[in-house]
Amino acid sequence: MSLMQRLGRILRSNVTDLKDRLSHQGHTGGAHDQTYQDTGHDHSVPPEDPADSRETEYLANLEMSSAGSLQEVRDAYKQLIKKYHPDLHARDEEKREYAKLITQRLNEAVDYFERKYGKGG
Repeated sequence: MSLMQRLGRILRSNVTDLKDRLSHQGHTGGAHDQTYQDTGHDHSVPPEDPADSRETEYLANLEMSSAGSLQEVRDAYKQLIKKYHPDLHARDEEKREYAKLITQRLNEAVDYFERKYGKGG
């Protein structure tokens, strides 16, 4: 997967998360509109646990379908960091900035799983 495709996927997931958060808060778009607009959500179904959606996003960033163990997460992280590290794109400033964003996402993901499983896990 190219660097640009990966960044596009990360940005799309963040935009989707932001839209979901705004719709769950009852945001209707108008600054002075104080009436609640039903967004068509089935209120009998509990909303998705934010931790689950965050974990799904982190798994996608690590290009994993599920996290079986911390060692698998670390292996995926090492493989991707070798591919997308900003120092590999030192001559192209635009690619370097994208690589920094991807590296930041990878670091957040591995930190999340280390907290979940414990550092030694």
